[in-house]
Amino acid sequence: MNYKELISEIEKGKINSSYFLVGENTFLKEEIVSIIESNLIHPKFISTDKLVIYGEDCQNPVSWLLTPPLGSEKKLLILKHTEQLPPEEKKNIQKWLDSLSKNSTASDSVLILMAGVKASKMSFNNTITCNCYKLKGQAIGWLKTFTKKKGFDIEIEAAQMLHQLFGDDLYILSTEIEKLMNFIEPRTLIKLDDVQQVESLELAGSIFDLTHAIAEKKLKTAERLLHLLFQLGKKPPSTLLWSIGAHFDTLLKLKEGKEVKVHKFYLSRYKQQAKDWEYEDLLNVFSLLFKTDLAIKTSQAKPQFLLEELIYKLC
Repeated sequence: MNYKELISEIEKGKINSSYFLVGENTFLKEEIVSIIESNLIHPKFISTDKLVIYGEDCQNPVSWLLTPPLGSEKKLLILKHTEQLPPEEKKNIQKWLDSLSKNSTASDSVLILMAGVKASKMSFNNTITCNCYKLKGQAIGWLKTFTKKKGFDIEIEAAQMLHQLFGDDLYILSTEIEKLMNFIEPRTLIKLDDVQQVESLELAGSIFDLTHAIAEKKLKTAERLLHLLFQLGKKPPSTLLWSIGAHFDTLLKLKEGKEVKVHKFYLSRYKQQAKDWEYEDLLNVFSLLFKTDLAIKTSQAKPQFLLEELIYKLC
């Protein structure tokens, strides 16, 4: 079952006794857990009817599952790092799951197994599996849905700018949406101007200016903005690389005569940048980005130094 289908089922009150959430998108997993918890666990009994354990430390979780809840509709056991379960404990859990085969909602407990992308080949019988992978190319749609769940709405241009600034990191995007909702109240529609006003106060304005400075080969300006971003300490290197890559992807599409999703206010600036770059040089940007990303992940050099080196080469 995919993420959207699973959320829809849970929100309708159709809650199974077991789920296996696998993949690298921790935000989606936590969102699923939160919705299930709100449906099952009484706030006064969180400490007794909800338990979070980890695979590497797991010891006889089935005994806890077999006892009735104290004050909630059902008990909730969340088992993280399932891929690190000892073999014997995995067998015990599977026996419990098999005991539910006649009626998957008969238990007094709900078990949520959580694992990373390396456990994609791992499976459990008689459980609902949901693949929680990165929302590649779906972040803007997720922003619209997430905002509506909060009782607000967001213009497509505003969502596009947030995506351009912060990439596919749902934790960061959700935080920025919360910030914007507080900013615009009592209004309920987040506009492009709202994003520009809030984000340009510190971080987003800096990264937006950084990518333009690189594309315009303004080395000193780009170096100053990169230093500022590291001073603020709120942007992981991977997100900075994503933002640079997204900017140059736009330039490449313009160079190829393709349609781009850029607000008309900034379009002429992007077009001029695309003219100033040779096609082969634009392609080479992505090779440099890949090499820098690999170096950040594998070398002992400081990420700031590697990013400074990248910017020097690009400018």
